[in-house]
Amino acid sequence: NLGAGQVSTSRRIYVGNLSYRTSWMTLKDVFRAECGPVVRCDVAVDESKLMPGGRPCSKGWGIVEFESELDAAKALQTMTDYVIDDRQIFVREDRESSVTSVPHKAPRGGPGGM
Repeated sequence: NLGAGQVSTSRRIYVGNLSYRTSWMTLKDVFRAECGPVVRCDVAVDESKLMPGGRPCSKGWGIVEFESELDAAKALQTMTDYVIDDRQIFVREDRESSVTSVPHKAPRGGPGGM
């Protein structure tokens, strides 16, 4: 937890309480619009549970990495209780920033994802 006046030194945040239908694309678009440029965004998925259309269901959490620490700090200060796909999310600094791995078949980001 960040105390008053403290600023995160990480560019990565953990996002919890995501809807089962929230995709990495939706998460990236919301955080980019509200907080700033996103370098990478992943949502943990359950490959054994499929949404209509065949896309895997979200496990309810994801990681967003920003271009700057200031944008990540803005997300930490402003995005808890934000509603995405009819669910109130919470955010915190990614405590496992150097080792957090979201199981995906391919990395999310790249051209058009900035």
